[in-house]
Amino acid sequence: MRPEVVFLDIQMPEADGFDVLRAVPEEFWPLVIFVTAYNEHAIRAFEVHALDYVLKPFTRSRFRDTLENVKIRMREKKASAFGASLRRLIEDWEDSPDRRATGTWMAGRTPAASDARPDAYLDRFLVGEKDSQKIVWAKNIEWIEGADYYVHLHTRDKSYIYRERLKNLERRLPPQSFVRVHKSAIINLHCLDKLIMDYRNRITALLLSGDRVKVSRSRKKDLIDRCRARRGANSNSP
Repeated sequence: MRPEVVFLDIQMPEADGFDVLRAVPEEFWPLVIFVTAYNEHAIRAFEVHALDYVLKPFTRSRFRDTLENVKIRMREKKASAFGASLRRLIEDWEDSPDRRATGTWMAGRTPAASDARPDAYLDRFLVGEKDSQKIVWAKNIEWIEGADYYVHLHTRDKSYIYRERLKNLERRLPPQSFVRVHKSAIINLHCLDKLIMDYRNRITALLLSGDRVKVSRSRKKDLIDRCRARRGANSNSP
């Protein structure tokens, strides 16, 4: 789309802001205003390279001031100098202590289930409801339905929209409770009532609420193995 100005966040689920810039040919770089929640030490790089940024949360007046500065730069046609400064920032940021101190997560990588700590898993979701924010506990979610850049959190009584990709959310859920059963669905094993198999050997997960979720052939064996493991663990418990 060749935008002239971009307000770019740094910390994002699949790629950080610098990854986004690296994916764009340098000759097409727009004027970039970084939107960041980093502390004063982490934003020194922006100040050194004279790039503008807004620190979250920011006010309307701060936004207006930033936009006025952008208009001045555009009138002065300093886009080429800005691009050179932006390139130096990207190079310096790769080796900056601030980035190394935060590990690979700052670089946009979401921890995999195998290397996440138990206390790092989500146990609640904050979802918007008109003029309020509601807490939805993970244990009350029967299944999660993926839809592009957001998901539907299905509880027994209601569904909620949560802005996150399903594949990213999968890594942040406790694996002992949640299992991916389809490219667009995750179920809570604690809410699974039974598995129904049809004459074609296809499986559907029946949940306690009565909802039915299709299980893909590629994930059928994993789901059955997980169910058997849970049954074995329960039979051995005192």
